[in-house]
Amino acid sequence: MQRRNFLTAAGTTAVLSAATSVMAQVPSMREFIELRTYTVRDRAKRDILVETLEKAFIPAVNVLGIKPVGVLLPIESEAKFADNVFVVIPHKSFDSFLNLTPNLLKNETFRQSAFFKTTSKDPVYTACESAFLHCFEKCPKLELPNLGADRFYQIRTYRSFSIERNAAKIDMFNNGGEMALFRELGLIRYFSARH
Repeated sequence: MQRRNFLTAAGTTAVLSAATSVMAQVPSMREFIELRTYTVRDRAKRDILVETLEKAFIPAVNVLGIKPVGVLLPIESEAKFADNVFVVIPHKSFDSFLNLTPNLLKNETFRQSAFFKTTSKDPVYTACESAFLHCFEKCPKLELPNLGADRFYQIRTYRSFSIERNAAKIDMFNNGGEMALFRELGLIRYFSARH
């Protein structure tokens, strides 16, 4: 690593540490949502990952008071997401998000799962990306959807070309009637904003 890059990284770490300590102390009525996107090599690995999430990960996070946790798989026609498994994890506080991994590592039952019985040559998953989101004011908590085999669930991403347009779109959901319309049509169960 070049010295310049190291200094930039060190400076970023200091800023993140300061911001983290402040955010951890701020109470919020709105939940945070962690959206994890796991990438798997093939269908067999996806099945192992889903089983591990259901039998080990979800029970372990439920013990920590984190629920409901959702595991979503793409429909067959969505080929570009075929190698992905999405996990929706609600957090009542920023502290809950920060401490999730350390708390999971203390759970002996979880440590016996397939997550720990893997090698770099044959991993359960090849990548895990995590997005940290904040629920909208008009929909402050993750809600359990109406479950059923005849239903499908959609993860929507709205993109803006500027910070002002992003703020305007969030305001449309909070104060412009879009949230009420989605609720009236039965299309909404939770919404979150990526800032």
